[in-house]
Amino acid sequence: MNAAAKDLIKKTFDEKILPYLAKKEPEIKAIVQEKAGDAVKSIASNDALCTSVFEKVHELLPAPLKLVVNKDTFVKYCMDNKLTVLNALHIK
Repeated sequence: MNAAAKDLIKKTFDEKILPYLAKKEPEIKAIVQEKAGDAVKSIASNDALCTSVFEKVHELLPAPLKLVVNKDTFVKYCMDNKLTVLNALHIK
């Protein structure tokens, strides 16, 4: 992926996706609880769990955002910026 594409994805996340997901916080916390159960406190250290959660969170995005950022790109961005994304979603 070239630098321009990375910049576009970051801008889309910062301006569109993270604010949208903030509105969906209760639903996202339910997904995390469903996927992680008692492991919620250690989600950031479990890549498989994070990947699973981010895949489910992608499903919450409205169709136009899914067209801009497909699931693989979304999950990769979230994993590459895991702590930032989890903190933005108030999941630690």
